[in-house]
Amino acid sequence: MTRHRKAPILATVRPLDLAQHEIQVELTLPEDLSASGAVLTLPAWTPGSYLVRDYARLLDRVDLRNDRGARLQAHKVDKQSWSLPAVQGRAALSYRLFCNDLTVRTNHVDAHHAQLVGAATFLHARGETDRPYEVRFEGFPAGWEVATALPLRAGAYQAADFDTLVDSPFELGRFRLHRFSSGGTRFGFAITGEHIGDERRI
Repeated sequence: MTRHRKAPILATVRPLDLAQHEIQVELTLPEDLSASGAVLTLPAWTPGSYLVRDYARLLDRVDLRNDRGARLQAHKVDKQSWSLPAVQGRAALSYRLFCNDLTVRTNHVDAHHAQLVGAATFLHARGETDRPYEVRFEGFPAGWEVATALPLRAGAYQAADFDTLVDSPFELGRFRLHRFSSGGTRFGFAITGEHIGDERRI
């Protein structure tokens, strides 16, 4: 039996104030998800770092609108989840993230770069971790590039499901990207900022 691929969640990430470490994430929900009155939740931890991080403490200004732009009410049901009303057509949920923690498990954004970890950035529909995502970046400084393991198609980075998304961090900025292959697998190594190391040797 052939399994039908679910319609993706479209995620658009925009800078609000890079110097103040603020970005906006907008999730456009497909019609089948909007109609169900989904509960969207943010993880509390990220793969490889199994400690509760409470990422939701850095998320605010939650705003839900229908496809005509009318504001709807999203009810917070616990520290990291919001219940959405059933909506005909697409709905868009946006929120602000404060990103000022430079580690491998958290987000950091400033005037020079943006490091985004999927678990700290993107809400997912409860019980729907198999739903694909398409991620776009808009409004970042001219000349910034994106480094990630996700493939780029039609201007959007494609994640087959939420697990793939949280396993694929993003680095945005003016970095140096080194590519190499090992064991038949291709790798990319992005380095941001100045340092005293030998990048060829690294």
